[in-house]
Amino acid sequence: MRVISFNCDGISQAHKNGALEWLASQEADIICLQNIQENEADFEDKYFIEGYYCYSYCAQETHMMAGVAFYMRKPPKAVIKSLGFSSFCTEGRFIQADFQNISIVNLFIPSLILGYDRDYKYKFLNSLSSQISKIKRKRRQFIICGSWDIPHKSIDTDPQAMESLQVHNTEQTWIDSMFKLGFFDAYRTVDPTSCNYTWWKNEELRNDDIGARIDYQVVTDEVNRSVLNAGIYSSKNFSTHAPVIVDYDLDLT
Repeated sequence: MRVISFNCDGISQAHKNGALEWLASQEADIICLQNIQENEADFEDKYFIEGYYCYSYCAQETHMMAGVAFYMRKPPKAVIKSLGFSSFCTEGRFIQADFQNISIVNLFIPSLILGYDRDYKYKFLNSLSSQISKIKRKRRQFIICGSWDIPHKSIDTDPQAMESLQVHNTEQTWIDSMFKLGFFDAYRTVDPTSCNYTWWKNEELRNDDIGARIDYQVVTDEVNRSVLNAGIYSSKNFSTHAPVIVDYDLDLT
């Protein structure tokens, strides 16, 4: 099973840059998009990929830069479109697809780069913590794809990019605590030492490879044992982020 996660910085521009054509060529079973910046009706009508079922959850207010979406080869048994936190439920930051044996979560955390303030981001992270704890207690396996906006360790960021992201130790402590609950970074399972990045502030810094790895596929233990390959596609610039690709020895049922 191939899963691709990609923060597209707006599906319209990413499409103009060739993202949908590339995604369609990857033979992925599941594609998770973050920050699509589109309403649900237009997204599912205008950005169709042949052979896929499409599900989206978009911001209810047009000025918000958010929205998450799935493309899936097989239809899930259920789709959940809210974290249940009243203050965030209209922002299009969470969508979950449940299959018989596994759940796929698609997540977009508020980013200071996009103008959200730190207190707002902390409030979201604190709310998300309780949801992640619930996930870990369930007798299900999970893949949580997302644009997390936080490099986990020093190997995951260039110091200059760290300054641009305005990340504090509190945020890195938060993401570290998530992994200590028993979740795993699928990319690091197969590539524990490289300094490959998924985000660059602009094209000039991308050319100099001054970036950060802030896009993850976070998985439960059984899923982690099934990771076959993982990579970051940075050969072409679709957005300020690069797609994260992971192949799992799993079948959707």
